[in-house]
Amino acid sequence: MLALLAVMPAGLSAAEVRGVVMLQHSGLFSGRDGTDQVIGLALWPDSPGLSAGAVVDVRHELRVDADRIRPDFLQVRPGEPIRLASLDAVEHQLFALVPGSHSEVEVRLHPGSGADEPSISFREPGTRHLFCRLHRRSYARIDVVDAPRLAIVEAGERFEFRDLEAGRWRLRVAAIGAETLEQDTMAMTAPPPLELRLPVKSGVQPEHNSAAGVVTVDQLYPALPGR
Repeated sequence: MLALLAVMPAGLSAAEVRGVVMLQHSGLFSGRDGTDQVIGLALWPDSPGLSAGAVVDVRHELRVDADRIRPDFLQVRPGEPIRLASLDAVEHQLFALVPGSHSEVEVRLHPGSGADEPSISFREPGTRHLFCRLHRRSYARIDVVDAPRLAIVEAGERFEFRDLEAGRWRLRVAAIGAETLEQDTMAMTAPPPLELRLPVKSGVQPEHNSAAGVVTVDQLYPALPGR
């Protein structure tokens, strides 16, 4: 659990928030095909008058290769474009699903797309789940987060948010299959590193879920605290 650091005097420059996030895997998500799972971190001011500085939009890319979408987890800000590219010799029909709602985006991705690669973007914050109507292994989670500072690290890798104004900040920590954590922290000069553990939902087994064997997006990829 994220500890709240002691408050430092106002006016300090070059304050930081840093630490490491470990995932506690079990059940369905243990191993995830032997790949390294990534952690999405977002940070925004939580004190009146605290500035995060200028935000520069970033262009992102998702690639479909052998029916898999890479990377399978992406963090973007509202309105930032996401380019879609295919390395496969078959067509993909991608759609973005908002949990509890309808499909928000529909994209037909042609084989070996090149100069005509399409882009998608999302105006509202929230979690989107990207699937292909033709290939059941194609999946990616897109977290749209309205925060000035975003970072992606591998589980166990050290993260750093530097050159912050000293004061209270809000930290969001997310990963596929885990409950998203949002926690207050304090930015200060040379802070002790945070040590966070993000439990992954366990015990989700398709064959035991219901008589029909249906597993929902919310069960497989919980995005909200307490779900």
